[in-house]
Amino acid sequence: MELKELIQTFKKRFWLILAAVALGTGATGLVTFYYITPQYEASSKLIVNKLFADESPQPDVNSINTNIMLINTYKEIIQSTAVMDKVVQRYPNLNVPAETLVHKVRVHSVRESQIMTLTVKDANYGRAAEIVNSVAAVFQEEIPKIMNVDNVTILDKAKPGESVTPVSPNMQLHIAVGFALSLLLGIAVVFLLEYLDDTLKNEAEVEQYLGLPTLGVIMKIQKKDLNGKTVHTEKNQAGEQYATVSS
Repeated sequence: MELKELIQTFKKRFWLILAAVALGTGATGLVTFYYITPQYEASSKLIVNKLFADESPQPDVNSINTNIMLINTYKEIIQSTAVMDKVVQRYPNLNVPAETLVHKVRVHSVRESQIMTLTVKDANYGRAAEIVNSVAAVFQEEIPKIMNVDNVTILDKAKPGESVTPVSPNMQLHIAVGFALSLLLGIAVVFLLEYLDDTLKNEAEVEQYLGLPTLGVIMKIQKKDLNGKTVHTEKNQAGEQYATVSS
């Protein structure tokens, strides 16, 4: 019976859930499309190769492991102000302070790999590509001075003129999240209204909550039930209002 009542509650206020879903999903789509600035991502790849020029041309496990361990150090060096200050000095056309570059540039590496990927997000892809290429070039030039080694090579540069699609916002994801949240909100409102509704709706509820039998039921008359009859409203001696139906 509880499940049946639950279904009846949802059917009775289905319009409210539908309205909440439509309003929430539509608002999410509008905000995502018109008010969130698209972000583009540009990347450049670096490889950490052998440490010294006189090493054997055939790579061995120890040298590879050493290079992989160095990547964590290189990540910190790339995102340091020592490197970013050089980028600002050599590329003043970027018009980005060193502190901002530290937060914009992200460095990723695949486990057990000698490759590092530098990524930058910006509202303009050409600007993001220029920043990431500048940081990669400066890092390659500065690492021999900082670590006294020359083992970083740029594998792949970002192409500023390339046509790309924004990486964010994700319209499909935002709409899906908006749909789910608005659906949950609609259901929560339905439960709240049902909880706050203390009216008795049928004979079973009267007997359940009051413990009294139902002697009679006054049905609500619809206009279609009158069939051309006229309804007169009158008052009795006590001032109570009542209605009479005549042909």
